[in-house]
Amino acid sequence: FLENYSLIREQLDKFISNLPTQKYGQLPWRAVHFDLNPTQNVGFDKEGNVKSIFDFNKSAPLVSVEEFKNVAMKHTSGGVVYDPMVLSALLIGYRSQSPLTQEELLSVIELLRGTFINSLYGRFLEKDKKGRNVEKELVDVNRTLDDLQNLRHLISDEPRLRKLLLSLATDKEKEESAFEQRIKELRQNLVRYWTSRLGKESIALVALR
Repeated sequence: FLENYSLIREQLDKFISNLPTQKYGQLPWRAVHFDLNPTQNVGFDKEGNVKSIFDFNKSAPLVSVEEFKNVAMKHTSGGVVYDPMVLSALLIGYRSQSPLTQEELLSVIELLRGTFINSLYGRFLEKDKKGRNVEKELVDVNRTLDDLQNLRHLISDEPRLRKLLLSLATDKEKEESAFEQRIKELRQNLVRYWTSRLGKESIALVALR
C-alpha cells in the first residue's frame, strides 16, 4: 500500500482542488434515488428497455450527480468493481431526459475520485463510540487492493470519460442555441404579423405597455 502513497496523495490533492466543499455545495440539488444499479434496482423488459425502478429507501434530496456514484460500481462475488460502460450508458440516457450543466457533468469524475479515495480511507480507519477516527485492528487486504485497482482504472479511463462528458455538455448547448434561435424566429414572425395587421405605431405602443 505504501508503494502507492504518492499516487493516492496526488489524486486526493486533485480532488480537493477540483471539487472543494463550497463548489460541491453549489451544484444543483434534486431528488436522487442514490442506488440506480442496473444489476439490482432496475427492471428491464426482453428488449432491454427500462420498465421499473425500485428500492427507494436511500432516496433523498442531494447534489444531482450523486446519482451516478453507485451506478459506476458493479457488485461482483469478488467485491465492487468500477464499471465505466454502465456509467456511460446511464449518463447518456439521463442526459436525454434531464438537463445537466457542464459543471455538473465534469464533477462526476471528481465525485468518483473522492469515492474511491474515501473507500481506501475506510479500510484503515473506523469511528469509535465517541465518533473519533481510530485504526482498525484488521485490514481487508483484498478489498484494499480492489479499491486501488478501481482508482487506477478511473485514472486510465478519465480522458475517455471527460471526452464523453464534454460532448454531452456541448450537445446541451447546441440544443439550447437551437431553441433560442427558434424563439427569436417566432418573435420576429409575430412582430411581422401584427405589424401588417395593426401598423408599426400600434405595435410600438403595445411594446411600451
